Amino acid sequence: MFLSEISYAVVKAAARKGHLLLEQQILDLASSKELKELVNKLKDKYPSLLALGPNPSLEAFERTIFDDFCKEVEEFAEMFPKAKMILRLFEQEIDEERISQELIWALSERKEKEYEEIVLKLRQMGYDEEIKESERIFQKYNTPGLVASVFARCRLLKLRKFLKKYKAGVSEVLAEYVRLKVDEFNITTLIRGIKNDIRRDALEELLIPDGGSFRHTLLKEAVKAPDVNKAVAVLGYSTYQDNLRSLERELEREVKRILTRAYYNGYTNLAAVIGYLELKKIEVMNIVRIANCISRGIESKRIASEFLF
Repeated sequence: MFLSEISYAVVKAAARKGHLLLEQQILDLASSKELKELVNKLKDKYPSLLALGPNPSLEAFERTIFDDFCKEVEEFAEMFPKAKMILRLFEQEIDEERISQELIWALSERKEKEYEEIVLKLRQMGYDEEIKESERIFQKYNTPGLVASVFARCRLLKLRKFLKKYKAGVSEVLAEYVRLKVDEFNITTLIRGIKNDIRRDALEELLIPDGGSFRHTLLKEAVKAPDVNKAVAVLGYSTYQDNLRSLERELEREVKRILTRAYYNGYTNLAAVIGYLELKKIEVMNIVRIANCISRGIESKRIASEFLF
C-alpha cells in the first residue's frame, strides 16, 4: 500500500527535478541589479511573480516565492496523504523565522491579550510543541534568540518521529539525510550560539543528542570549548576554523549530494519526494537571499561567495 500510494508522487518529483535551476542560473540571478530585473529573469519558472507589477516590493516578492513553494508542498501532500505530516514540515521550515519572531515578540512584550491571540493562532497552525518548549526555554534563560532554534529542533524531532513510524517505507539515503540535518542543526547552533555569547548550558539543552554523527559526550565537550574555533575542532572540523561560513555551506552541499542520489541511484520511495522538495526549498531560499541582497545594494560577487548555498 505504501509504495502504490506514493508511486505517482515519485514520478512527479523526478520529472520536476529536471526543471530546478542549475548552479550557473542561480549565479546569473545574483548578477541582477534590481529586484525587477530578478523578477524578469524568473518570470518563466515563477510566473506568479508577474502579478507583482513593474515595481515589486521585497516583502511581496518573498511572500509570492514562499507561497508558490507551499502550494507545491500541498500538491505532493494530497498525492501522498500518509506523508502529509512530514511534507508539511517543509512549509513550517519556510515560515519558521516569521512565526518564531511573532512568538518572541509576544514573550518579550508580556502583553496578555496580544500574547493569547498569537498563541491561539499558532496553536491552530499546529505549533503546540514549539509554543510549550519556547515558553519553557524563554522563562529559563530569558534569551529571545533561542526561540528560533527551538522551532528548528522541534521540526527535526518530528521528522525523526515520522521516520520511525514509517521505517519500512524509507530508504537508507533518507535516513542519511536526516542524520545530516541533525548534524547541520547541532553545528550551526554551536557556531552561532558561541559567537553570540549564548549561555553554554542553554546551548547544550538545545542540541539534539542522538540521531546524528556525533556522540552526546563529544557535543558536550564542544559546548564547553572556550571559543568557537576550538568547538568546531572538537567536532573534527579544524580546517574550517578560519572560515566558519564555508563549513555551513559545505554541510548544505553534502545534503544536496545525498538527495541527488535519490534520483540517480533509482530510489522509488519517499526519499525521491523529500529529496525534490528539499532541493526546491534550497532553490527558493537562494532566490530570497538574492532578493534581500539586491535590495540592500550588496554586489553580485559578494552575494555569490557569502550568501548562496
